[in-house]
Amino acid sequence: MERYNPFVHSFQHAREIWNQNTVVDLFLKLTDCEGFDRKRYNAPTEDSIAVIMGSHNNTHTRDIILQTRQDTLERITELNSNYDCLAYPLFGNSLGFQIGINHRIGNKTVSIREFYAYRLHHREGEDNIILHGGKLFHQYVVDQFAKYEQSNIRYIQMHQKQIRAGVYQGLEDQAMNDRSPQDVGKRIILPSSFTGGPRYLHQLFQDSLSITAALGRPSVFITITCNPHWPEIVEQLSPNETPNDRPDIIARVFHQKFNLILEELTKKGILGECTAHMYTIEFQKRGLPHAHVILIFAPGHKCNSTNDINHIVSAELPDENEQPELYSQVVKHNMHGPCGLSNPNSPCMRNRTCTKYYPKDFNESTYVKADSYPVYQRTNNGRQVFKKGIQLDNRSVVPYNPYLTAKYQCHINVEACEALDSIKYVYSYIYKGDDRAFVEISTSTLDECKQYLDSRYVSAPEAIWRLYGFKMHGRSHTVYRLPFHLPGQQYATFEENTSIESIRRENAKTMLTEFFQLCSTNDDAKQFLYNEIPLHYRWNKTSKEWTKRQRTRSVIVRLYACNPSQGERYYLRLLLNTVRGPTSFEYLLRHNDNEYTTFRQSAFARGLLQDDSEW
Repeated sequence: MERYNPFVHSFQHAREIWNQNTVVDLFLKLTDCEGFDRKRYNAPTEDSIAVIMGSHNNTHTRDIILQTRQDTLERITELNSNYDCLAYPLFGNSLGFQIGINHRIGNKTVSIREFYAYRLHHREGEDNIILHGGKLFHQYVVDQFAKYEQSNIRYIQMHQKQIRAGVYQGLEDQAMNDRSPQDVGKRIILPSSFTGGPRYLHQLFQDSLSITAALGRPSVFITITCNPHWPEIVEQLSPNETPNDRPDIIARVFHQKFNLILEELTKKGILGECTAHMYTIEFQKRGLPHAHVILIFAPGHKCNSTNDINHIVSAELPDENEQPELYSQVVKHNMHGPCGLSNPNSPCMRNRTCTKYYPKDFNESTYVKADSYPVYQRTNNGRQVFKKGIQLDNRSVVPYNPYLTAKYQCHINVEACEALDSIKYVYSYIYKGDDRAFVEISTSTLDECKQYLDSRYVSAPEAIWRLYGFKMHGRSHTVYRLPFHLPGQQYATFEENTSIESIRRENAKTMLTEFFQLCSTNDDAKQFLYNEIPLHYRWNKTSKEWTKRQRTRSVIVRLYACNPSQGERYYLRLLLNTVRGPTSFEYLLRHNDNEYTTFRQSAFARGLLQDDSEW
């Protein structure tokens, strides 16, 4: 290292500073705290390296200080091209990312994500030492992801003026915590285009509800977990490497396997003809990627009867003699536990009870309960298996599909969810947000002056998944989102030194005002609601007007979400979803020859509110 790294002779080593006894010991502990979502704040179940990051709205840059051999201090940013050489001297002296690297094709420059996605690939004829760095490779990956994420947040921070205009005029869905009275002072707003942000997830949640309203309730809920011992992973390992050493291989293989499974589920319809689907990729501190998939089946393929459910879902051990391969895969991947009294330290245990409610009861046949997952057939047929020295039977089998489990040889949990009334629960589960950790920081194990941080938790597999540019969420249908606004409160964009007259002229026309204009001049348009217009008319961004489509388009449309606490905006949205062919805001304020002064009064007069005190 001293021979090849040019910085060794200029800056002190961490070892040298440590020997000077000037380093303060810090203890960092992931703590359990009541009142937090257990699905997001769960403790890590694997020994892994991760980065603890501030919340999405944390815009502070990292304070990177170098100490020279002359005892002077120098500050650099993580975007300094020498940062990688200084932080990871064992990986050689290759320069890291720097702003302004040109693409080989086109005029644009290379982004941070593209730079490290390129560096984190194996190529024939190249010995990429970074990929074989073990735990140091994990640290390198999460470090580069933190650099990429913080760069994105800084960009958003520098463009708050444009983003604030969009959010507060109703062009973005409101996040659930948008109107907390504790939010005082300057706020950094993350737009809905920021992957993983609260508006991004809330918008996906609202889109999914719109798909359900148009195509029907979810039919099947599937969880797919990566198998680190897939042959495609093991064959790519170097001698003395384990799958945990190579999150890059795990991410790439799971990405390809998941796409194959999704194709079989959605295009080939192996469980039933699928009309819509949506999915999310998660990690949840388990060290392995897993996917949650929701399928909506076509009429005639719904899981409405117990026979339909038994056809695609099994919750019993298969016969070892008749189906030996399926039996071995179910035993390996779809047996829960052991937990309960026989293993009270299992991760699923809380207050001496399994949070997944295993082991289940024996059942002679499948039956459907109201607003619940089905109770699957689990007969007491004597089939048993030993896991960690403890005897398990059909009561511990995680529901599965025999075809998927046998073919893909990994944990695939299949649940029929047609009977669930609480469909919001299903969608909120897959859009619950990033992994988080409640961190306790102290200077000693007995320090009473501790700091507690509510932070993001990003492991190496998740970091490399994001750096490779793989999708975290996906769905089958595009949802057309319609903005709306109160009179005179439309979104306005303008540059400095623009005259007031120009601003008013450029922003006078909106989708909503031109919908009113269309209904005033076109009898055909009067039969439609605002959210039906995109099916028959196309919005021309240049001329800012609705033009007739040559043929009706099959598209799912929704108005941006609005909270009842927003008052008149909420009631306006209610009226736009109910009144056909309105010609103006004033039209919406009239009903049965009566003129009303507020949209709330008009909505009440039309019977859209149960009584005068609602909302």
